Amino acid sequence: MSLIRNPTNENLKSGLGQCIAEMIAAQEFNRQKQNQQIKIVYSVVTIGTIWQFLQIENQVVS
Repeated sequence: MSLIRNPTNENLKSGLGQCIAEMIAAQEFNRQKQNQQIKIVYSVVTIGTIWQFLQIENQVVS
């Protein structure tokens, strides 16, 4: 599963917290509603010219 987050004020760091929250929510949604455990969720935060790639696995973001 992957997510893309685009911060509104052109500050890459401002989108990281919300992106991580969305990654956790996606894991939880799939665990509860879809009855499946997705081990890794990938995500990216971008302002168009700069991209920050993230992944969450076992509650660890890297």
